[in-house]
Amino acid sequence: MVEPTPPAALVEKEKKSKVAHYRKMTATEIKSLVSQGAKLDREIKDKADELKRVKALLVSLSPGDYQGEQGEVAKVILPSPAIKPPPGAIGQARTIISDPDIFKKLFDRIITYKPVANFRSVIAAVLTPAKAKSVIQLCEVDPAPYVIFS
Repeated sequence: MVEPTPPAALVEKEKKSKVAHYRKMTATEIKSLVSQGAKLDREIKDKADELKRVKALLVSLSPGDYQGEQGEVAKVILPSPAIKPPPGAIGQARTIISDPDIFKKLFDRIITYKPVANFRSVIAAVLTPAKAKSVIQLCEVDPAPYVIFS
């Protein structure tokens, strides 16, 4: 009888393989895999919080390079402000600039469309089922599956 591969070894094997090969797992393997995933999820969240705290302390220093105990380097960078005007700012800029030709040299006009709230119910009310289905298929994006541990 062949012994089942432990989940940790399965995960490690799949990391090394470019293509994951799935097989039916036993209930014990699934429980072990869920426990391992939940433990990793908690550890990553804890480490992410710790990293955020460390980075906040480093950012409180002046910009520059700082060396760690074993030669690691942390670069504290104070970037220039990004050009991302909030809503309404471009209208105010247009008033300040006043010359439409200069304004056009500084700003591109972009018109965008986004689906309305309750898109599926609205489209069902205004289009035939066939047209609604076609438009929905054009607008849908397949979500990536995910796991939440509790």
